[in-house]
Amino acid sequence: MMKYSLQDLIDIEHFQELQNRLNEIYSFPSSIIDNDGHILTATAWQEICTKFHRQNKEAQKICIKSDQYIKGHIHEAHPTLTYRCPHGLVDNATPIIIDGVHYGNFFTGQFFLEEPNLEFFQAQAQKYGFDEKAYLQAVKKVPIWTKKQLDNYLFFIQGLIAVISETGLKRLREIEHRKQIEKSENRYRSILKASLDGYWLTDTKGKLLEVNDAYCRMSGYSEKELLSMYISDFEIIETPELVVQHMKKVALKGSDRFESKHRRKDGTVFDVEVSLQFRPEEGGQCFCFLRDITDRKALQDRLESLWSLAQMTEASPKVLFNLVLEKTQELTGSRYSFFGFINDAEDQLEVNAWSKEAMNECRVQDQPIHFPITKAGLWSQAVLERKPLFWNDYNLDHSRKKGLPDGHVPIKNFLSVPILRNEKVIALAAVANKDSDYTSQDVSQVQAFVSNILLLIEKRIADEALQKSDERLKLALDSVSDAVWDWRVDTGEVYFSSRWYTMLGYEAYQLPQNLETWRSLLHPDDLPESEATVFRHLKYSEPFEIEYRMRTKENQWRWILARGKAVERNDQGKAVRMLGTHIDITERKQSEMALKHSELKWRNILVNTPQIGISLNTSAEITFVNEHFLALTGWKENEVMGRNWFDLFISENVREDVRKVFHTVMGQKDTLGFSNFENEILGKSGQIFNVAWSNVLTKDAEGNVVDITCLGVDLTERRRSEDKLRKSEIKYRTMMEAIKDPVYICSEYFIIQYMNQAMIDRVGRDATGELCYQALHGFDKKCRWCKYGETFQAGHAEKNIFSPLDKCSFNVSTTVFVNESGSLSKLSVFRDTTELIELQKRLQQAHKMEAIGNLAGGIAHDFNNILFPIIGMSEMLMEDLSSGSLEHKCAHAIYKAGHRAKELVAQILAFSRQSDQKKMPIRFRNILEEVLKLCRATIPANIKIEQKIQRNCGFIMGNATQLHQVAMNLITNAYHAVQEKNGKIIVALEEIKIDRTNLTDTGIHSGKYLLFTVSDDGTGMTDKVKNKIFEPYFTTKEQGRGTGLGLAVVYGIVKEYGGEIEVETQIGSGTIFSVYLPLMSQSENQGAAEIKTEIKMGNEHILLVDDDAAVANLEQQILERLGYQITMRTGSLDAIEVFRSNPDAFDIVITDMTMPNMTGDQLAEEILSIKPDIPIVICTGFSERINKEQAEAIGVKGFLMKPVVKSDLASMVRKVLDDAKSENKD
Repeated sequence: MMKYSLQDLIDIEHFQELQNRLNEIYSFPSSIIDNDGHILTATAWQEICTKFHRQNKEAQKICIKSDQYIKGHIHEAHPTLTYRCPHGLVDNATPIIIDGVHYGNFFTGQFFLEEPNLEFFQAQAQKYGFDEKAYLQAVKKVPIWTKKQLDNYLFFIQGLIAVISETGLKRLREIEHRKQIEKSENRYRSILKASLDGYWLTDTKGKLLEVNDAYCRMSGYSEKELLSMYISDFEIIETPELVVQHMKKVALKGSDRFESKHRRKDGTVFDVEVSLQFRPEEGGQCFCFLRDITDRKALQDRLESLWSLAQMTEASPKVLFNLVLEKTQELTGSRYSFFGFINDAEDQLEVNAWSKEAMNECRVQDQPIHFPITKAGLWSQAVLERKPLFWNDYNLDHSRKKGLPDGHVPIKNFLSVPILRNEKVIALAAVANKDSDYTSQDVSQVQAFVSNILLLIEKRIADEALQKSDERLKLALDSVSDAVWDWRVDTGEVYFSSRWYTMLGYEAYQLPQNLETWRSLLHPDDLPESEATVFRHLKYSEPFEIEYRMRTKENQWRWILARGKAVERNDQGKAVRMLGTHIDITERKQSEMALKHSELKWRNILVNTPQIGISLNTSAEITFVNEHFLALTGWKENEVMGRNWFDLFISENVREDVRKVFHTVMGQKDTLGFSNFENEILGKSGQIFNVAWSNVLTKDAEGNVVDITCLGVDLTERRRSEDKLRKSEIKYRTMMEAIKDPVYICSEYFIIQYMNQAMIDRVGRDATGELCYQALHGFDKKCRWCKYGETFQAGHAEKNIFSPLDKCSFNVSTTVFVNESGSLSKLSVFRDTTELIELQKRLQQAHKMEAIGNLAGGIAHDFNNILFPIIGMSEMLMEDLSSGSLEHKCAHAIYKAGHRAKELVAQILAFSRQSDQKKMPIRFRNILEEVLKLCRATIPANIKIEQKIQRNCGFIMGNATQLHQVAMNLITNAYHAVQEKNGKIIVALEEIKIDRTNLTDTGIHSGKYLLFTVSDDGTGMTDKVKNKIFEPYFTTKEQGRGTGLGLAVVYGIVKEYGGEIEVETQIGSGTIFSVYLPLMSQSENQGAAEIKTEIKMGNEHILLVDDDAAVANLEQQILERLGYQITMRTGSLDAIEVFRSNPDAFDIVITDMTMPNMTGDQLAEEILSIKPDIPIVICTGFSERINKEQAEAIGVKGFLMKPVVKSDLASMVRKVLDDAKSENKD
């Protein structure tokens, strides 16, 4: 009998879904049916069965028989059973066997393996009374499989059945296992509860799910408290984040084993060994076993500390002290510690080491290291009581408590452990500020550790003291230049110091330390006497001293001064130990021999040398002079020998100074004795000689100075030449410094050797030693104009340069010269030509302007002659035509156009400096509007011009041409400021009144003014440019684009009119020019408005002369209309003849200026020579030869500028005639 049903062992829903998907792929009906016939899953059963066969009782009986057949023969399945039922359909059954038990079958069907016989099924429908049509339709829906399709499907089904079986088996085993677990769970739980080790059950987040009594005892928490906690609540080493990460690693790894530290409920810490096993049940759980290993860890740490210290056999006591502190802090978990020795009297502690934390945090001034026990605080109680003491609340009162000094580290708790030996306290170790309370376990840790290590520390202190003593002795022996030997006569032992070996070129290991070594190295000639001296001393107490030679490693002989003395003797007085030294005196011995050889050699040199030579002893007495010295000074040898050098040859005023130098040189024992000195000496006749001495000292074998020998060179003539050269150099340097032009000298490698003050001022520093092209011009490489090689070959060169350093032009004159050393240098003089070049540019510009002016004047003359008929004829036409008629209007338009052309010519004449700039009442508004029309036509459309002009502005006294210049120049200047961008120009004109409240600082007076402003939003100006804009020829435009006269002319005109001009500007924001022009008073305005020209007439006879017939005819018509009689001539010579023939026939002469054969002024002089009182009027369109003043100077009474209008001509003629009549009456 089965213990479980099939539905207990498989996931029915899962397999139903799987069969549905198989049907979608293969179109095979299938089902799982248990042995009791229960259909557990079913997919795509054919309607022929579900709607027909199993719905009909008779047919159903056959179906049941088929089911029973399959059930009875399923054991024959290998591995499946295929069966064709009596109804003509094919079924397939595969048994489901789990753990050897048949639980059910997997059915596939119904299906056909060939095309169905419809007649069979038609007959079967009739047999059971089925709806034939519907039944046959169901037959056609049954799938038809080939044998191959069936085999493939069945192969898959076999795998599926295996899965079902495996799944069932797994489920079966899980059920059985769970039951067994349930049976044993209580038994395991009892074991865990009784375990001595701690136990946890946690989830993957570290939440405690179960704990046993052992861990409750370890931690001090109750089971209820622990079950509300997480591992991170008492874990010390790992943070909560690390705990979670650790749990994830355990889940992946399956298990882990490690050591950690946990915090008890009372705050103390204990070491634990943790063993984990992960189980995936219920979302994952960890079975944890925990063992308290605090004691084991403490012992292990102490052993490890002792072992590490024991290995430090070479460590210094200081290192050991610091390690003791580090380990005691580590063993007890303390922050601070100190260690020190107690003196023999047990009344004072000497601190040998403080922990680094205490030293870093302590702020006590003058930290002591010696502490009297009786005056110390609580820690000293351990010494007095001779037992360990710990105090877990330092704030509690105690009679021994002294308080902490200012700056001391704060103390929370402390432990003080005395170390005893032979019932005496020899040392003290103390720790402080443990996070938890100190316990007896901490006492044991510190006491055991320090006691064990103290022996090592004491041994290292003793070893170090001995080592230092040995080192001091060795250092003393090695530091002296003498070698030391020590001979034990009684034992034969010999000691040689390291210097003894190195003196002879050996290393200590290369020679044995015995008496035979000494004998083998002695020179054979010196050995007998040396041994005799040493052995003789053995009998006597006096020290011995002897010189002998010893052989070096290089097989050379060194002279040795040996000294020795017996330092120990036996009872019989025999020496048993001798000490002595060896001194290498080879150099001294060689010096003595060399001295003997050199004395004769020096004597020969001094006698025969071409230099002057003398020798002086230590008292400065002359011991030797050579012939050259005697010849120079004029003395004889017997006159100077033995005499004092200073008294005889040194001038009194410097004698003592030279004597001091002498004694200093003579006292040089530690030098080679060479020196140089220069001084003056006296000749026998009092003459002075400059001598440069080379001196050498003669020393004896002991190094004492014996005398000084001096060889000298007479520098007298050289010094005179040098003095002359120095004076010459001063002279020429003074000249160079006085030159206002910059001057410098450089080497052939471009290094500056000299700069005069002018060049220093130009560069801003003395650049001597720097590269010339960098210092003088700011270049990184040689100047492009530099022709150094050519200059050196030619010896002189001259060039014009422009230096970017100061943006100046210079004419540079360069001369090459040879130095005393033979090297070449060049001297360059810079003449600043910047201003000259600028003046040349201005002159060229002036010439150009003059040429343009002349051209403009010529054009103006021709224009005036052309305009004269136009204006005159139109004026006469207006007189002849009726006012208001179309013809009159046309004539008036011609007249106005002529006047505008006349004004234009006047501007051209002003430009050519030929116009007579007369002032008259004028409305500036009219001129400004004309200028704006002209500017609008010439300034690009992208530049906006905004007008703010007051319409009713009053009159000012001025000249139209000049005012035209003012307006045109300022607007053009504004255009140039905004032409680089789409800028804007604002032109404004208004009347203003200036009184004391708004006076500017420009010096303008109070009153009414016409304010003309031109503003732009252009580039603006710097203060430097602003301060120079009204200077003539100053311009910021590139060469050829500006004259530098525009604003200067404006400034001059405004000042001439009694006005003022102001400038406001800012870089990037633009500029505003404000022009103040004084307005005429109201009465002047009214008078100006009422001025009307009254044309006066006459009947006098006029001689009219003009080479232009059209102009002459026009003037004739105008004058005849005024009532005058006219004689007209077009040639000056012809006019002279007419006038000469009858001078009295004419009352006045009117003549053109520019005519062939004879100009107007020449004609006037000729006529006046004939008739001096005849009035003459000259008319001119342009002339460089004459102006109004010049005309009056030659007797001309009237001066008119063409084209002349009728009113001006009439007024001038009438005025001149009337003035002439008045003069004649007078």
